[in-house]
Amino acid sequence: MCRRTSGHFAAFTATRPEALVLIKSEGLRWYRSSATARRGFCEICGSSLFWEPASSDRVSIAAGTLDSPTGLETVVHVFVEDAGDYYEIDDGLPQRADGDHGIMIPAD
Repeated sequence: MCRRTSGHFAAFTATRPEALVLIKSEGLRWYRSSATARRGFCEICGSSLFWEPASSDRVSIAAGTLDSPTGLETVVHVFVEDAGDYYEIDDGLPQRADGDHGIMIPAD
């Protein structure tokens, strides 16, 4: 679903919803894209900004929307069975068939 939304793979980071602080939320719209999640996007330009699973305690943030330096690094590839047939993931990082990234998000 992320590939279809963005046109290619997507890079996300995540935080607990209560830790997400928006400087400005004008133009932010949420869309229930499936029974399992909703997506936050910019109503002006259509950019995909957030992905929030219905049964989770996190909100995923599109990494490309963050100002540099982000301090982020890629640690795992998820939904690899849904990858396009036009590229290979061969960087040696862990790969998961589903969205279970196995990463615990600290409370603070």
